[in-house]
Amino acid sequence: MNNRLKNKQYRRSLKGQLVRKYQSMRKRSLDPNRPNIPNEHLCSRQEFYDFALNSIDYRTLHANWVESGFEFALIPTVDRIDNTKGYLIDNIQFITHTENVCKGNDETRMSRRFNGGNHKKPVRLEQDNKVLLFPSGKATCDFLGLGYAAVANAIHKERKVQGWTPYYM
Repeated sequence: MNNRLKNKQYRRSLKGQLVRKYQSMRKRSLDPNRPNIPNEHLCSRQEFYDFALNSIDYRTLHANWVESGFEFALIPTVDRIDNTKGYLIDNIQFITHTENVCKGNDETRMSRRFNGGNHKKPVRLEQDNKVLLFPSGKATCDFLGLGYAAVANAIHKERKVQGWTPYYM
C-alpha cells in the first residue's frame, strides 16, 4: 500500500480525525482575529483525545460518516456549546458538519452579501429539471448545509453550490 493511501486511511480513522480536529481547535485559539477563543481556554491534546475516544456521540457520528462513504455533510465536527467560551471539555460536543453549519447560521451575523435584507429574500435553487423554492437565504443555507457566505457568493458569482444553482427571486 502506498503512503498516500495510508495517509488517507489514517486521516479518516477515529484517531486521525481527532488529530486534525485538535490542530484546527489550536489554530483557532491562536488566531488573533478570533479574540473570543483565548489560548488558555483550550483543553490539552490528551484530555481532548481521551474525551473524544470515550464519547459515544463521537464514535457514533464517526461510524455513520464511514458508513455513508465519507459524505462531507456527515463528518463529525467539534462544536463549542457556548461560543463565548473556548475549547474546554465541558464546552464542546460532537455534531455533524451540517448541524454545525446550521447552528452557526442561527448564531452568527449574516455575511456582508446577505446584509441589507438579502438574507430575507426568497431563493430559487435549480438542478437539472428540478426547482426548489425557499422563503429566505437562511432556509436555503440550512437545506444545503452551508454557511451564508458560500450561498451568497454562489448567487453573486452565478455559480453552482452542492450541484444547485441559486438565484434570488
